[in-house]
Amino acid sequence: GWMKVALDSFRVLLFDQRGTGRSTPATPQHILSIGSPEAQAEYMSHFRADSIVNDCEIVRDKIAGGKRLTLIGQSFGGFCMLRYLSAYPD
Repeated sequence: GWMKVALDSFRVLLFDQRGTGRSTPATPQHILSIGSPEAQAEYMSHFRADSIVNDCEIVRDKIAGGKRLTLIGQSFGGFCMLRYLSAYPD
């Protein structure tokens, strides 16, 4: 599949959206435990696409030394990559 082809030519870093994979899920119980509605809203703001895009840019800067990346995404990942390209066209 595509992963083997990618691994033959690229250093591959797979991002998961926050609240999935190994991160803490944003369950109703967890969100309610955060406290005030303002604190809950601030916590949930980290799940927006722009926050994920900013994470990607930080990783690009730290791991790739600011060099250009080849990006691929599917479903929500594709949406985030388009948002990334809009925010960081260079």
